[in-house]
Amino acid sequence: MTPRPMLTIGLMLMLLSAFSISLTAPGAFAENKPSESMYMSIKLDGPNILGVGVEGKYVLRISYFYKERIDKYGYTATVVSDEVSGGSVSPNNGTSSSGIFNLTITGASSVGTMTVQINATADEFGKTWYKVEEFKIEIVNSVVIKAAIENTGYAPVNNVSVKMLVDGTLIEEKRVSINPVSRIDVTFNWTFKSLPEGRHVITIVIDDPSGVAEFSEGNNVLVKEIYYVSSGNWLRGILAIGIMFIAFVLVMTLLQRSSRKPKA
Repeated sequence: MTPRPMLTIGLMLMLLSAFSISLTAPGAFAENKPSESMYMSIKLDGPNILGVGVEGKYVLRISYFYKERIDKYGYTATVVSDEVSGGSVSPNNGTSSSGIFNLTITGASSVGTMTVQINATADEFGKTWYKVEEFKIEIVNSVVIKAAIENTGYAPVNNVSVKMLVDGTLIEEKRVSINPVSRIDVTFNWTFKSLPEGRHVITIVIDDPSGVAEFSEGNNVLVKEIYYVSSGNWLRGILAIGIMFIAFVLVMTLLQRSSRKPKA
């Protein structure tokens, strides 16, 4: 083979190699731009009514139709309301392999409709899918019920459940611990968009697994009745005052019969 044909073949090989690199290089440096997906689902489980400035517990669930393909899920959450001011989501972003996130949403500082925007993502083998949804939460003025709880015993009470129910429906539950011979205030927030006229029953229950905590009346349940007898926004303020008055006279005493101080 003469030198000239060899030179020609060498040039052809170089050109083919350069052409091959020019085809593969853009893909090697391509940016992973998220694409909107119709196969994603976003659910926000929790109360659809919150009091002004009151915290609520929510569970955010992100899923993808072909879940076996997803390496991880993520989200960012933002309050985007024009109607109300304030409000927040905590944490406002995160990632997980399950797509399940526990959130605390704080109601806006004014009455109205608060909109929470969720931007969810799902990573599939280097490809990112996304979906955006908005959730409406009604912000109302909440009725505050405050209960004073006393531990008159000589041993601490730990992790006791205190529940408030209205007409048999659980409104809120809190866990409290009380030092010996001391008193704490437990505050409940009762929120509602409208209240039917007539009789309503407020029940506060102490659930102590050890069985040593009880009210001074001898049981673990206190029941109070209220009556809402007329419509009109101004009467709601009267109702709130009435409940607040009930709250002040509700003094719950925890007795620990097994740990009373022995007589001298």
